[in-house]
Amino acid sequence: TYTSVELNPTRLENLLHRLFGAARLDLELTDRFGKPFRPREWFLPPLPVIEEAIRRILDGSIVNYHYDPRKAALVRDATQQ
Repeated sequence: TYTSVELNPTRLENLLHRLFGAARLDLELTDRFGKPFRPREWFLPPLPVIEEAIRRILDGSIVNYHYDPRKAALVRDATQQ
């Protein structure tokens, strides 16, 4: 749980979805009516990386990072090094 003042929860969720898009679980399930669906809310980054991302969002430094699914880590953008 995080507390932040003046941060729109919907915008935060959208930002996290964009940041971790490469780590979205690629899975197709069948609902109880037999209809297939693909969950869009399930991601695979490690919890410490999610926590780091939230800290960086709150302090504004996230703009210098992207998520690398091969390293399972936030990586500083080459142009920011």
